[in-house]
Amino acid sequence: MDRLYVNIPGKLVSEERYVVDTIFSDFLGVEYELLSSESDGFVLSLSGNPVKSIRVENVFFSVLQNSWLKTEVLPKLPLDRWNVKEDLPEVMLCEDSVPVIYGKKLTNGSYFQQTDRNITIGLDIFGSIFFMLTRYEECVNRQCDQHERYPATESIAFKEGFLMRPIVNEYVEILWTAMKRLWPGIERKKRNYRVIPTHDVDLPTMGYKRPWGLILKSALGDIVKRKSLKLSLRRLLAKAGAYKLDPGYSFDFIMDMSEEFGLTSEFYFMTDHSHPKYDTFYNFEDEHVTKILRAIHERGHIIGLHASYNSYSDPKRIKREFQKLISGMEKLGIRQDKVGSRQHFLRFRVPVTWRILDQAGVDYDTTLSFAQHVGFRAGTCYEYQVYDLEQRKPLKIRERPLIAMDGSLLDRKYMGLDFEKAAEYVQVLAKRVRMFSGDLVLLWHNTRLTTHEERQLYNIIIEMGLSV
Repeated sequence: MDRLYVNIPGKLVSEERYVVDTIFSDFLGVEYELLSSESDGFVLSLSGNPVKSIRVENVFFSVLQNSWLKTEVLPKLPLDRWNVKEDLPEVMLCEDSVPVIYGKKLTNGSYFQQTDRNITIGLDIFGSIFFMLTRYEECVNRQCDQHERYPATESIAFKEGFLMRPIVNEYVEILWTAMKRLWPGIERKKRNYRVIPTHDVDLPTMGYKRPWGLILKSALGDIVKRKSLKLSLRRLLAKAGAYKLDPGYSFDFIMDMSEEFGLTSEFYFMTDHSHPKYDTFYNFEDEHVTKILRAIHERGHIIGLHASYNSYSDPKRIKREFQKLISGMEKLGIRQDKVGSRQHFLRFRVPVTWRILDQAGVDYDTTLSFAQHVGFRAGTCYEYQVYDLEQRKPLKIRERPLIAMDGSLLDRKYMGLDFEKAAEYVQVLAKRVRMFSGDLVLLWHNTRLTTHEERQLYNIIIEMGLSV
């Protein structure tokens, strides 16, 4: 079997190795041998056919070596566009053209040139993918909102109109299509499209430890505002002891639906609190919480950590919260091969949060999405190993990017869509994730499934995700 050789420029070896391994081992599943030489580009060749080669321009790493974590290496806006379909009509893309995050035009005035033996690509595929996956721009541009989150509106993807595109996957397809042109017999691993419903448990039930006065006020609102006597009665009966009638208790509904469609739901529980306003106060070891945990496990679904509001930059707190989760699961006889986490309020600081999660022993994170807008924050719908830009090394932890959250779609302070428009957005995302056989990771809170209409929307979105 012919072996793929990948010759890297050797300017930033750790970074070049990481992105090459992510593309070929992780994303494509192609075995390769890494070579290093003082060249000004990435060169691919095949052992059985050494005469033919693909050369990809190296722009980002060439300027990065003298300006590490400096703003001057950020892409200059507006980005140029390359109409890829004119050069590679067989390539699979969301649109005919792609934005050129990093790259340079070739001597023919295009980003693509082919002869009988060689292909040259002016788009810096390797550098641009590294830029997106590591969230380089977030590490050098520390703009933030009131919750100290990097705003979607600050991202190059939002400014340049490709936040709704998995641009990393598109770049990989461009490279793969060029490889198939030169070496038609080369094969890659088969990937399967997955819908992954996830649920952050901010509160196990809406009436949890709330005083009767507030419960009565909410029950009155059910009748007057929401026009639902049934919802009001459920709220009152739940407070009286029948907790499964609580409007926020949607665990059985969620699991029933997932099982009906052959899906596995993931539930992220809080084990501690660190902010009096933004964290909720439930005891992870309360009897009715442990009953929920047992039911989730017995039905074959997944449990993870929903790390508290202030944990995103606090290594001791993250470690304590994660250990509390693992200890609580062990007491209940719950074992999982891997345990992941998601940060409360999607608070995340690159690369600090990844690093402290990694140090705590978390297997994967699934926070990476903008609260303000759904889409592909890291540019991909594939899970991947992360890279610490400050320590300049890969970490063990993997990122499973979140694609769409209920609050992002529906909350007025964010996208503020009605149910119909929200479903349309998810349909667009689902089609694009399926195109690349990726993971459609959805976040729907258990407390956003209180009414018939909310549950109907969730049902539509799950069915839509599976049927695109």
